[in-house]
Amino acid sequence: MMIRLLYLVSLMAVGCAGFFLAHIALAQQIVQDVGTPSCEPFDDAQGNHCYNLNCKPDPDSYSNYQTCDGKDISTTLGGVSDCEPSNVTIVNHISCSVADRRISVDWIDASGAQKNRTTGMKCPHSCERCAHDPDAYGNCPRGYYKNRTTGCCIL
Repeated sequence: MMIRLLYLVSLMAVGCAGFFLAHIALAQQIVQDVGTPSCEPFDDAQGNHCYNLNCKPDPDSYSNYQTCDGKDISTTLGGVSDCEPSNVTIVNHISCSVADRRISVDWIDASGAQKNRTTGMKCPHSCERCAHDPDAYGNCPRGYYKNRTTGCCIL
């Protein structure tokens, strides 16, 4: 009976330790949706109609995060652009949809074939940053240590 009780207590301790360690691991990163989609029309140098499909992080900034959508921070997070092609017959003028997060255009090329192109992007982006960052010298606050994988300060 005593052995069973000891076994049960040890299983509970291992389970609690696993929960505690999982909680610490989860608490080292903050995940947040960043960006609001918008469409901005413009004309390129040749006079073709174009759109910028933006994912503006206002009032936040992508530089506040380590990764977005599982990738390093890059300029492509801010948006994509597309223009109507030159020297073709436009079937459906270029359009931009915030709801679908895409730019679309349809045209007929010189050989008479109908073509289309869709350019899209994800917005908002799922971005991650440390819950506790090291200081400018790479040191963590008292009571924390630096996780070698993430670079975050954890308990």
